[in-house]
Amino acid sequence: MHQEDVDFEVEPETFLEPATTTTTTAAAASSKSAAPAPSSGALVEVEDDGKLQKSIEGWILIVTGLHEEAQEEDVMELFAEFGQVKNLHMNLDRRTGYVKGYCLIEFEKLSEARAAVARLNGESFMGRPLVVDFAFAKGPAARG
Repeated sequence: MHQEDVDFEVEPETFLEPATTTTTTAAAASSKSAAPAPSSGALVEVEDDGKLQKSIEGWILIVTGLHEEAQEEDVMELFAEFGQVKNLHMNLDRRTGYVKGYCLIEFEKLSEARAAVARLNGESFMGRPLVVDFAFAKGPAARG
């Protein structure tokens, strides 16, 4: 068998451009950019400062400090004030049937999610202070 030398020089731009594009409004385009997701190849929006990250479906908030007797409807009503809630997930304790103390809430628009975080973080709900923040954020690389 004959071994050939192969030149693997590749233009860097070919790896930086996503295969598909997303449609955003002009105002939204100035605050976020699209980048390919590492495993699926689907586009994932990243906030301009590079810290907040959108899931495939929307902007997900984690809410902790929920009262154990909180109902899904009450939490939905509280967050619906800021925009359309696409999804709400509350884990229940299998033994007691009560809320475990946290939930995940999904908004389609970053502006709605930001408004909910700004207004509800630290607010009292059913006698307990809520902690509301973005569930997905890029942090510094782990050093080992």
